[in-house]
Amino acid sequence: MINARSIEILNGGIIYGSTFGAGKAGSIKLVVVDQLLIDSKSGDVDTGIYSRAESESTGGAGSIDIEASELQIVGSKGLIDTSTAASGNAGDIVISSATLALADGGSIFSKSSGTCRAGSISIDAAGDVTINNGSSINTETIDGFDLDNPAFIKLTAGDLLLDGGSRITTNANGSANAGNIDLRVDNTIQLLANSSLSTESTRGGGGQINVIVNDLLYLNDSAMTTKVEQDGNQSDGGDIFVDPIFIVLNNSMITANAIDGNGGNITLIADYINQSTDSQITASSQLGVDGEITIDAFDAQVDTGENSLAADFLDASQWQQQACAQRSGSDVSSFIIEQRPLRPSPHDDWSVSREL
Repeated sequence: MINARSIEILNGGIIYGSTFGAGKAGSIKLVVVDQLLIDSKSGDVDTGIYSRAESESTGGAGSIDIEASELQIVGSKGLIDTSTAASGNAGDIVISSATLALADGGSIFSKSSGTCRAGSISIDAAGDVTINNGSSINTETIDGFDLDNPAFIKLTAGDLLLDGGSRITTNANGSANAGNIDLRVDNTIQLLANSSLSTESTRGGGGQINVIVNDLLYLNDSAMTTKVEQDGNQSDGGDIFVDPIFIVLNNSMITANAIDGNGGNITLIADYINQSTDSQITASSQLGVDGEITIDAFDAQVDTGENSLAADFLDASQWQQQACAQRSGSDVSSFIIEQRPLRPSPHDDWSVSREL
């Protein structure tokens, strides 16, 4: 355990635990009063904090537990990582911080390339969580067989921003199920510029995505997806549940798709939903049964791929160019202007016929 006022880990610096034998790699705990900075400075050497079980070992990786007022991870080699290439599980990652920023490829991840599960990631931030410029939070199980307890990602924050191709993902490339992603955010979640929130499995079941945000979910050129992608896998796609006040999709997608299995179900609960015409909400299966899309909103402008209207559906300009008689070629209508008497006739008086 390390207690410090502030910690900087720069350009190849590491705090680590590892195992090459039968024992488990050591766990790591840091308590930082102010800032914990991990900055690889665009170098090509891993910089940060990790616990790993190497391929020669039979033990698992240790856990990483961090408490800090501010946590920053910068650069493509800046990382917090628990991984296993052996028969033991990867360790979990637990982070508690007032703010969290990942920039320029920085990452928090747990990976299993052995026969066991990756570690789960839990992040509790009272303020902003910012993930930009290709940065990521992800779990990945390559050859795992643990179907009942896949690695998950849980994140709470004041605001969450993913920008510039950044992502939060759970992947399972073996027979394991993809893990769930659970987000609880006080104010807004924004996914911008090709960013993604996704679960994906090849031969196992799709993980679920649950998003509870008090104000706005905004996707711009981005995606929220659950997917089971390999042909011959009859597992179902993961479900998606979203509950904010506002949902705005601009050139973006929310999808829960499968190939042989059934598509996942999508539930959107909001006061207002606004979807651009080039956005998609789909829960499909190529060979199985499509999932259900449930939208509960006071005001929704949504296209789920069914009965979409042309962009000029309400354009009446073509009918305003010609009079009715000109369009039909016959005198089928008339408009008469007739002078009325200055004093109206009594209601019980005789009316003069125009035929007299």
